[in-house]
Amino acid sequence: MDLTPDGIQALFNNLERSGYSKLNFLNYQSLIDQPSDRNIIYVSNHSGWVAFDGALIMMGVLWAYGTDMSKVPKILVNDSLVHFPMFKQAYEGGLFVLKSEAQEMMKAKDPSHFPLVLFPEGEEGNCKPFYEAYQLKPFRSGLYWLARLFDAVIVPVSVIGCEEGFPVAHKTYALKDQVGSCVAVPFLPVPFPLPFSDFKVVYGDPIDFKELDREIRRDEGIFSDHIRGVVQKQVDQHAKGRLLHSFSTIFKGLFGKGKG
Repeated sequence: MDLTPDGIQALFNNLERSGYSKLNFLNYQSLIDQPSDRNIIYVSNHSGWVAFDGALIMMGVLWAYGTDMSKVPKILVNDSLVHFPMFKQAYEGGLFVLKSEAQEMMKAKDPSHFPLVLFPEGEEGNCKPFYEAYQLKPFRSGLYWLARLFDAVIVPVSVIGCEEGFPVAHKTYALKDQVGSCVAVPFLPVPFPLPFSDFKVVYGDPIDFKELDREIRRDEGIFSDHIRGVVQKQVDQHAKGRLLHSFSTIFKGLFGKGKG
């Protein structure tokens, strides 16, 4: 599989032409207004057993900026992913930043890897089983330290449709020693067709770290809950009416699952 931006775009174009899936970007025009001299972090929910959500976010940015590849964000991923040939190709093509590289970037205060796509839920996000669909897991602390150190502008992003297109039946830790994380067990080894593979990427209003209330800027927990709340509200707004969103909301109310 060609995991370059052009290759991913061609894949989804072919799926749409065949009537297998549909893809829409909402509010992507607002990305053009992002300040060119600031460090941008796209912060999104993580979903679906195939992590195509990062590719979809990049595609929306390409729609906004055309061929200006300097605007296309790199996806922050676990180092273990590059052990797999498909992801190694994407890393060598400059689409990924490894966590170890991000740590070095922070030590050196070097912003060269921006803009970035972050999934602060981590692997727990795209390993959520179907009954926890669209219910964001707690955010990890890396987002806070990146935003604080680099005075970043955060663009909240909601990816809708991967929960239905790539539904997760079960989460397992059986391969944690090999891959370094939990693994999503899919219902099917291929994406579900329409009406399930109806993808939507929503870009929210930017959040300037420097303009947040002092209490939020000073406390990692408060900051993470605040940004998570913004993304969750956006997800709820645009996933409302979808079967899995309705089901997981009822399930969470009955059993208290999906919060973390």
